[in-house]
Amino acid sequence: MKLLFVHDHIYKVTSDLNVYSYNFSYEILNRYRAIFSEITVLARCERVKQVADDIPISSGDGVEFLFLDSISNIESYFKKRAIYKRYIKELLLNFDAIIVRVPSEFGIVVAKVAIELDKIYLVEVVGCGWDSMISYGGVVSKIYAPILYLKMRFIVSKATHIIYVSDSFLQSRYPPDDRAKVASISNVDLEDVDISILRYRQSKIEKEESILKIGTVARLDMRYKGVDIALKALSCYDIGEFEYHILGLGERDYIDSLIVKYDLKGRVYIDSFCSDKDSLNRWIDEIDIYIQPSRAEGLSRALIEVMSRGVPSIGSNVGAMGELLDTNVLFDVKESGELIAILKRLSFSKTFMLRESKRNFYLAKRYNRDVLNQKRESFLESFKRDIFLSKAMDG
Repeated sequence: MKLLFVHDHIYKVTSDLNVYSYNFSYEILNRYRAIFSEITVLARCERVKQVADDIPISSGDGVEFLFLDSISNIESYFKKRAIYKRYIKELLLNFDAIIVRVPSEFGIVVAKVAIELDKIYLVEVVGCGWDSMISYGGVVSKIYAPILYLKMRFIVSKATHIIYVSDSFLQSRYPPDDRAKVASISNVDLEDVDISILRYRQSKIEKEESILKIGTVARLDMRYKGVDIALKALSCYDIGEFEYHILGLGERDYIDSLIVKYDLKGRVYIDSFCSDKDSLNRWIDEIDIYIQPSRAEGLSRALIEVMSRGVPSIGSNVGAMGELLDTNVLFDVKESGELIAILKRLSFSKTFMLRESKRNFYLAKRYNRDVLNQKRESFLESFKRDIFLSKAMDG
């Protein structure tokens, strides 16, 4: 059975036509290929001469790629959308199964064409279109936010099969049809963590540290990740010595300008991105408190990774963050004073730190790779069976 997997992700393609991605490695795409004999990915790409040594390869046996230019800006939206729609109508006739991941413009177009052709499809809801557009930046994004929100609601409401990465947040924003088959399956890829990790973390909390190490994992050039919010708050954090470590990829000019603006030179460090698990875990284990200051978030994979190492964490009260953290460590993104207050309460109370450490460690176990893979495989098999049944009834 041939699957078309659609989203707006930008893959890197080298001159030898190999395809690479941190988010969609060949291993990740094989989750789908394990159920469907062939998978074709419809997405965007960036042509590059070479890639970093640590970026995983996405191409391989049984996986093909179709790349289209973006239709996410105004000019391309009006120039290419109609052309793409005609192309996609012909394309869908070649595939048995369709999975679209949203928010994404390609995903929405493909889902709408599938509806016109009366083809069943599965939609993966991994974030909120409204939140991402409102927090993205410009006036155009804010004007487009309600349009994207309504488009997503429509295609989700028409889907026969839906996977949400959250337990309740995205379900409430983008409700399914009563007859749809629905599952809550995070896209986190988390190995089971031994209890020794929690013991290490709790012994670290008990020690007297001269410098408090605070951390955030975020793309440096994605402003909705809210690093600027954390920097503004930390510029007012005047009790005790601290270091703020930001782990991420992307252009750093904006972050560097904020470090100067808030007089945080020598206190803020942009660390080299860790793509392998061991390096990432070592970075996490050095952090005392983690902050996820996002303006928009589906279900934060980075936060769950950190929680699995027993790190006391603070998050903004957006998206599905409340499904991961207690209300006593959630802050309003518009109130930097709330972030400072929570940071002070945590850093001054070992009891509070120990309690949050233990809570985070055990909650993160819900997102174990084997458990999630089993749920995903079972749901995809159900989707596959329903496609066969639909075809049998049609003919």
